[in-house]
Amino acid sequence: MATARNVIIKDDVRGNGRVKVLIIGKTGAGKSTLCNLFAGSNHDADDFPSSAKAQGCTQNTVFANTFFNGDESSPITIIDTVGFDDPKKSTNAVIEELVDKLKNNCDYVNLFVIVVNGQDPRLDCSIIGMIKILEGIFSTEFWKQAVIIFTKMPMDEGSRFRREKTNKATDREWAMDYLE
Repeated sequence: MATARNVIIKDDVRGNGRVKVLIIGKTGAGKSTLCNLFAGSNHDADDFPSSAKAQGCTQNTVFANTFFNGDESSPITIIDTVGFDDPKKSTNAVIEELVDKLKNNCDYVNLFVIVVNGQDPRLDCSIIGMIKILEGIFSTEFWKQAVIIFTKMPMDEGSRFRREKTNKATDREWAMDYLE
């Protein structure tokens, strides 16, 4: 497994001048795998451990200084979070820990990445609750700095054709409907 050369875990990222990217989503959605890719590592690198097990590998919010796609001209801080609906922690405990870390160890967030498993894209109470908490902390203005990334969606022509046939919509139309 290849890892990024420059992923450094930090306790506090206030004042570091880097773009800060907060990754949230349910356990198993692919948050840590996405963090590895953002850092320029292989999807299964040890920089941000991931697992296919029911319980997630990430058990606390992690601040990591790295470079976007391994490019040293693009320094970023990735904030990897505990998944919602993790069997080891209650959703309230996850939210409390995340809010505490953001308030006390992070001065701002530039980008909010909401990770959704494209094979199970339901917005359930835990994700809706987290979105409401983020709106409470950052106001609804956080949506101007938010993206939703659908993971685990094969993009070959055959897979896209099957999804279009099943969903009766293109991936783009399906994603736009998801946002409503």
